[in-house]
Amino acid sequence: GNTITQKFYAEEILPKHIDEIKILEERYSYRFQLQEDSNPSHSNRLKNNLPTKLKRDSDLLLIIHPLQSPDLNPIEAV
Repeated sequence: GNTITQKFYAEEILPKHIDEIKILEERYSYRFQLQEDSNPSHSNRLKNNLPTKLKRDSDLLLIIHPLQSPDLNPIEAV
């Protein structure tokens, strides 16, 4: 299928978003939030894995939504 692993998410995707969030926070003096659904690759339910550690070490503010929720993610309902 079209799924990604926690390792790929932590090594290839998440660092780019963290870097961009940190740039925006510095530029605007505002705390930005990372919105994720509960996809297993995001690993929001587990405490000691690579994506969770990376987010915790980066001191990100997170918004966690249910997995593939059309109510909270309108593009899924299109």
